Amino acid sequence: MREGMRLVACTILLVLLISGCGGSQGTSESSNSRIINGAKLETPELTGVVSVQIASLTAPGQYCTASVIGTRHLLTAAHCVPQGEYLYGVVNLPDRNVPLAMIYKNNTFETVQDLSLNDVAVLESSEDLGLPILPLFVSSSAILGEKVQLLGYGLDENEVYGELRSGSMVIRSLEYGRILLAPDENDSRACHGDSGGPAIQMHLNQDGSLQPAIIGVVSYGTDPECGPHSLIGLTNIQNTDVLDFILQVNPNVPTV
Repeated sequence: MREGMRLVACTILLVLLISGCGGSQGTSESSNSRIINGAKLETPELTGVVSVQIASLTAPGQYCTASVIGTRHLLTAAHCVPQGEYLYGVVNLPDRNVPLAMIYKNNTFETVQDLSLNDVAVLESSEDLGLPILPLFVSSSAILGEKVQLLGYGLDENEVYGELRSGSMVIRSLEYGRILLAPDENDSRACHGDSGGPAIQMHLNQDGSLQPAIIGVVSYGTDPECGPHSLIGLTNIQNTDVLDFILQVNPNVPTV
């Protein structure tokens, strides 16, 4: 099931949205975000990963990361969408900001004992984004011990945010439609407002080339302080409730 909400542009709310996105306000999972010990990417426009902000009447702007999965569709975390009447959302691109036209929040999203289940939402922009499209990795399951790459726009260890950074983590466990990641030897890790960002694995194409593809969406961390032993929970996009929802909103999303 999908729940679609049309957004109305509002200049006043856009100001609130931008002023409330610094990552230090509120108590939502998307505040105080960072990829710790990650590497800055100098050409974020080539990755298909963007930052998004969404505000409602009852909540300030949420600052999250999202992946481009269509000419106008993006994949992010459901908890990045504040409760209430949704009035404005924006996609932050290197050369412009693009308003959101629709939000589709997975109706099976829920929080059980502080853990988020089926934590995905699909956003629809008001115009073509003109960015690379990331496919979903559905041809084989995640494997324990393999590394994945995380990308996000949250705060780094130097308290700088708004720059796309990447880091790697190791798959520690697979359960209940979630993928749990642990730090690797580089000690990189995501934290809160990198929520909605992709976990990437490389798919080997028939011609021998490697294709980056989304295997999960950053959902939560086990340590509110994002310490060195923090584990990161992903929503597994291969989970039936999640994949069916994404394909219902955008039947043309590429898969590998």
